Parts: sequence; C-alpha cells; structure tokens
Amino acid sequence: MAKMTQQEIKEWDELYEYVRTKILRYDETQSLSRTMVLRLKGLSTNKYIENNNTKSTAHYSYAVILNTFKYCYVDILRSISGMNFADENHKFNYILKIVESKLNTVYLKMKNNEQSQNEMNTILDDLSSRSTDGKYNPNPKKRKNPLISDDMW
Repeated sequence: MAKMTQQEIKEWDELYEYVRTKILRYDETQSLSRTMVLRLKGLSTNKYIENNNTKSTAHYSYAVILNTFKYCYVDILRSISGMNFADENHKFNYILKIVESKLNTVYLKMKNNEQSQNEMNTILDDLSSRSTDGKYNPNPKKRKNPLISDDMW
C-alpha cells in the first residue's frame, strides 16, 4: 500500500474515531481490533480486507467512507439494536455490509456536490470580473427600439 499523505492520515483518523466512538460506542480506553482496521481500510479499495495480494478495484477516499457511515448512521443503529451477535467482529461485519451498499450513492452525491460548487464558483468569478467598481455598466451594444425614432421627439 502506498504511503499516505497528510490529508489521508487526517481523514483516516476522523474515520477511525467516528467508527470507534459513534458506531461501536467504545470509550477512550478501547480500540478497534486489527481485523476491524483492515476491514475498514479494505472499504477504500473494494476489498473484503486490506492486503497487497488482492487487486484493488476501486479507490474511495476515507472522507467518502466517513460520510457513508454518517449517511447510514440511523440505519446502522436501528439494525443492530436488539440483535445478538456472536462477537464484535460479527457485529462489525454486519455494519460494514450496510455501509458497503451505500458507498457509491454517497460517492456520487459528493461528486455532484463538488461539481455544483465548481460551477457556482465559476459563475461567481465571471460575475465579479464583469464589474470591478460595483457600479451599473450599461451594455454599450444596446439596440434602439425600431418603433421609436429620434425624429418623433
């Protein structure tokens, strides 16, 4: 696996903490198991568990995965409440199945949002470049009304 950038490290830390505290409701003395960490990292490359032996078929950022967990938060809590799991790994795998099913939905929503933001910024830049002094500048190529001639007045 390639070395993570500072941004990826920050996003990973946010994802890890969110899953640890909000989803699994662990306290500050508990941590995710090694298997849970590898399963979580495997989501980013569309693998069951992160390893170098299996070919990656996708690349989701940790921000997309975090937003997917947030998107599925209510569904996750509703689904796991009242269920009996054999162990924490079974519970975690059940949660990841919910998240996996919504990854592309959240990815597309984030991509469309980013595209809309870029379009809006382009429009705002264009508008701000048209008039720099803040005063109304009439269009110099304004056509005369053909029904009113200068000799009428």
